[in-house]
Amino acid sequence: MLHFLQNPLHHVKELAKFLGRDLTDELGEAIVDAYSFDKLKKANDKVKDDFVKPLFKEGLSMFRKGKVGDWKNWLTVAESENIDRILAERMKDSQFQFK
Repeated sequence: MLHFLQNPLHHVKELAKFLGRDLTDELGEAIVDAYSFDKLKKANDKVKDDFVKPLFKEGLSMFRKGKVGDWKNWLTVAESENIDRILAERMKDSQFQFK
C-alpha cells in the first residue's frame, strides 16, 4: 500500500493500461484526487444508503485513519498472517504483485 501512496498516478495509469484504456496525466490526476482518502471519507459521511449503514455500529465507518499500518490496531499478527495466506492462495494466478 505504501508504494501506491508514494506514486498514485503511476499506479492509476498501470491499472488503466491493464484495463486496456489510455489515460492522460490530467485525467489520472483527477482520478487520484477523486479517490483520495479524504474525499472518500467525506462521501462516506454523506451516504444515506439503507443497505450499508446497518452493517456498521453507531459511530463506526468503513474508513478509519487512512494510514499505512493501522491494521495493527485492529488485527492480531495471526489474523494478518491468515489474511496474507488466503490472499496469496487466491491471487496466485493474478498479475497483481503484493509487496
